Amino acid sequence: LPNFLQLKRAKVIFVSFSTVKKPALADVFVRAWSKTLQTIATEITTAITNKQESKSPYTKTHFFFIFANIALDKEHLIVIDSLNTPASLTPHLFPTFFSSVITSPCTTLVAVYHTDIPVLPPSRSALDAGYNPDYSPDPETLLCHLATAV
Repeated sequence: LPNFLQLKRAKVIFVSFSTVKKPALADVFVRAWSKTLQTIATEITTAITNKQESKSPYTKTHFFFIFANIALDKEHLIVIDSLNTPASLTPHLFPTFFSSVITSPCTTLVAVYHTDIPVLPPSRSALDAGYNPDYSPDPETLLCHLATAV
């Protein structure tokens, strides 16, 4: 991790489900506990796009605004300290969450999933939203599939 940061000086966005203090190398610290994946994704994309808008000579009405931002942008490193909490609450939202935060080829995602922590039963809101654990893969299988599908 330190060598990558010295060579590239990527903007580091640290998403914390269990870490209390902001790590020294993190540029942005997102407190993720008790937030939905959608809210966390919004905070991450805001952190990524904040600097892009100030550096870009184009406006949002310009046709090539998105492509200009990708070309002018530096790398982003998103570090998630633990995926166990969202894996227990809403594992079916992982594909949508990952695709919403990895928006450019300049973004790298590093996340930790502890296999020694048991998975809790799905939340009531996940069951109400249509998540059926009987017909869905367990979170570890889903994460392995998503990691190899990219």
